[in-house]
Amino acid sequence: MFGSANPPQYTPRAAAGKTVPLQTAQSVQFVSGYASLIIGPSRAGQSWHVTRLVTSISPGVPLNAIPELLVYRNSALPSNLIDSTYDAGQATSETDFTLLEGETLVCQWSLLDSNGDPVGANQIATIVITGEINY
Repeated sequence: MFGSANPPQYTPRAAAGKTVPLQTAQSVQFVSGYASLIIGPSRAGQSWHVTRLVTSISPGVPLNAIPELLVYRNSALPSNLIDSTYDAGQATSETDFTLLEGETLVCQWSLLDSNGDPVGANQIATIVITGEINY
């Protein structure tokens, strides 16, 4: 995709049948008005029960920008859309869905003006995911 993501925060491994808090964040730099990353459960037998998504874009977003975020399950197809916002500069979504082992969130940001042209340079998009990790 369009950038390099930071590794997710380490979460201690729990015994099978256990639940631990999920709070992980990843960031990615915009390239030509777009940024993308993929994140999801990374250990065998792990699932995520996601209850909140928080997105932000680093300061300096041009006033004429329309910061959009689309969040999909597994692939960026319209039928897989889970959540979206046209206020990706700073937005929170209270949500409720589960990602099973092998499933991912595909997060795609755009930073375009009203004509659809890319604006801004070097902004960083961040998503924070909270909920529970189930083993």
